[in-house]
Amino acid sequence: MARVRLLKVSGNFAPILHELPLDRALRNCPDSDPWCAIARADYHLWMPTFTGADPSQVEPILEGSPLIGPASARLAWASGDLSRLTTGELDGMGQGLQEVGLYPPDPGTWVLSLGLSGAPGSGIGGLFSFSHPDLGWRQHQLTLRGGGDSRGGFFGMTSLRFATGRALRPLLYAAGARLVANRYDVAGERELYVQGTARGGAGLAWTAGPLMATLGGQTRADFYEGSWFLANGPWLSLSLVPQRYLSLTAVGEAGFGSGETFSGSVNLRAMPPLLGGTLAMRLGFWGVEGPEWRDWTAGGAELLRGQPAGRWRGSVFVPAQVEYRHRLVGPLQAAAFLDSVAVDGRWHWSLGGGLRLLLPPEDLNVTRIDVGVGEGSWGVVVAWGQAF
Repeated sequence: MARVRLLKVSGNFAPILHELPLDRALRNCPDSDPWCAIARADYHLWMPTFTGADPSQVEPILEGSPLIGPASARLAWASGDLSRLTTGELDGMGQGLQEVGLYPPDPGTWVLSLGLSGAPGSGIGGLFSFSHPDLGWRQHQLTLRGGGDSRGGFFGMTSLRFATGRALRPLLYAAGARLVANRYDVAGERELYVQGTARGGAGLAWTAGPLMATLGGQTRADFYEGSWFLANGPWLSLSLVPQRYLSLTAVGEAGFGSGETFSGSVNLRAMPPLLGGTLAMRLGFWGVEGPEWRDWTAGGAELLRGQPAGRWRGSVFVPAQVEYRHRLVGPLQAAAFLDSVAVDGRWHWSLGGGLRLLLPPEDLNVTRIDVGVGEGSWGVVVAWGQAF
């Protein structure tokens, strides 16, 4: 059972570290041992379907099990029926289901994922993501991310959200980056520029059902054309997820000082199932008032894929993206997309398709390759995570 949990939450190291030991353990576990039946049921409950897992197998596996408490917890989870819990003999899982309902959070084990990155105008590189949802067994949430590219750019960030046992949780974060990119003029001519950023801050996160709000303050230093610009100010983020396939997010910040900036963005995302796949959609509005080097950019790996990174810059963006994702075989997924964005009132577009490799945990560990074309350019994108 421990191997099943680790396989689900250990990122793309999972097949190397846990999949073969898990397979051996299940093969060597005798059918006469009732705990082996529990382990096989766990496999079907938690593993991705491309591994052969099938929750409908839980019922016949555990039929007549003498381990009444553990078996009732698995049967309740598989069937979505909490009345199947045998309240007098609950194990830890059963107690958790009784307290928080169906679909409790994943076990508090760290996730480490490694990925490649590359897009026209941004070079080739790599990145890593590490997250721990239960640091120190106290439900403190730690996140570390970083990466670099062949042009000399790099980034890194860390955040720590503390558990308090209440809806209000303090957090700390710090981030830094060096960007080496091209800047384009109206005629499409480009020049190389280097920009650096370092920032850090603290805040409070408040959660109430599907709503999460975060308010804090930060200090930011930007390096541009040989000079440093400093700014201090508040930031606010709001996230509303009324349904699993629908979310609304809003982020705003203000900075006062030599790099005075006011910016905000709103994004509506919908991902309903369609024809056995997923139709992913995003519509947004982004605005910024400040130095021109704080303008939004489009092109690269996420918005206007296939066009060079930073190809379009502006203070007001209206992004609109549609992508259809469909599982092919095993962990392989195909996608077709249309990206568009209004930059200061003028629309730009790209379209294309690609492949995704989905590894456990599937919601955090996606490697993708896309080919996009649009407005006289085309390119290949390699990235970690879905585009939006």
